[in-house]
Amino acid sequence: MSYSAIDRIAVAVAGHDHASRVAGTVRTLTDAVRESGEWLSPDGRVGETTAAWLLGLAVGSLANARTEGRAPPHYRLGGGGHRVTYRISDLADWIEGTREV
Repeated sequence: MSYSAIDRIAVAVAGHDHASRVAGTVRTLTDAVRESGEWLSPDGRVGETTAAWLLGLAVGSLANARTEGRAPPHYRLGGGGHRVTYRISDLADWIEGTREV
């Protein structure tokens, strides 16, 4: 994982409504996870390290944002050896929700 998947999103989603941008971002993030070989659950969740990478954040920054209520929705049920997981669709919605026009 050498760079953030957010770099790919800007071109893919420019000029679309929120739902279309979220759908495009979900595809981009999912492709990035699959290409990286990171764990991806059948229901589209990733571990905290992967989520941080996708968002372009340090893992500690994402954890701090989560405890402060400023992060995307998360699951504590874990999966794939992870204690905290994030659904890719929630990450995409969060990314697109922070978009400034």
